[in-house]
Amino acid sequence: MPEATQLDPPGTEADSYEDRAGDRADDRAGKYLIFRLEELHFGVRIGNLREVMEMPGITFVPLAPPCVAGVINLRGSVIPVIDLRRKFGLPPEPATAATCIVAIRVMVAFAEAIVGVIVDEVLEVLTIEAEMIEDAPVPEDGVSYLLGTAMVDGKRRLLLDVDEVLNNLEIQPVGRLVHGG
Repeated sequence: MPEATQLDPPGTEADSYEDRAGDRADDRAGKYLIFRLEELHFGVRIGNLREVMEMPGITFVPLAPPCVAGVINLRGSVIPVIDLRRKFGLPPEPATAATCIVAIRVMVAFAEAIVGVIVDEVLEVLTIEAEMIEDAPVPEDGVSYLLGTAMVDGKRRLLLDVDEVLNNLEIQPVGRLVHGG
């Protein structure tokens, strides 16, 4: 895997965050980056992605929420890194050569931000058609991390709503600690 792979130029008009945020449930079809955590396969819309990079050194941040692994420097910007294993309650695993960080654009406090997420392995980019997507069950608290699920080549893909997974409650405190806000 190359040291860093830029997936699309930042600020492209066709993939602006405002366009993606207004997507309706009917518009879930499209290209997804598929990654693995244990045996689960997750998908993130390509339009939300900034890049995929090898595991750099992560700087620990005291008093950060438990799922925050720390921060990294991404071309001059300090960004928080979320350990999705911790976030989803999976047991910790040592990093392997396939472990990487996926930099994702999210909305934080009504502004776009870049957040890194640690994944076990990036698998592929898939085009998922609308008829392949099934609605995800809504949990008791009413907050769903999933846009839906899709069965592709006999394997279930869980399509993540990154704004729900990487919510303000976990990212904002790290920004205040790092930037003194």
